Amino acid sequence: MMYIRVIAVGKLKNEYLELQKEFLKRLGSWNVELVEVEDVKLDSGYFNILLDADGKQFSSGEFADFLVKKRDLDAVKVCFVIGGAMGFKDDFKKQFDMLLSFGKMTFTHQMVRILLLEQLYRAYAISVGKNYHY
Repeated sequence: MMYIRVIAVGKLKNEYLELQKEFLKRLGSWNVELVEVEDVKLDSGYFNILLDADGKQFSSGEFADFLVKKRDLDAVKVCFVIGGAMGFKDDFKKQFDMLLSFGKMTFTHQMVRILLLEQLYRAYAISVGKNYHY
């Protein structure tokens, strides 16, 4: 079973809540926990990934393969962290196992949350053989 935690600094605005609910519902057998916090504390029991513009970029298929490998070969839980409007200092970023980027453009932390949930759903669909474009 895939276990994913998404830690997001701050609350989601109402206009995004329905999209968030929809993607969480679609994730089927992947257990995705969403936690809204004021301050981030990393858990060593997870492979911790920070969403950051300077991070690694994947295609959707590569992202799906990466997550399946983490689940099947590495047998780890994955935690994605989305910072608030001010981001994080470089010293804190160094504590993460990986930085992940959705590209060089800047997005609001609320948009990034929806983009992440959509990409998690896309990765789930690819992993179970659903016909989902990538």
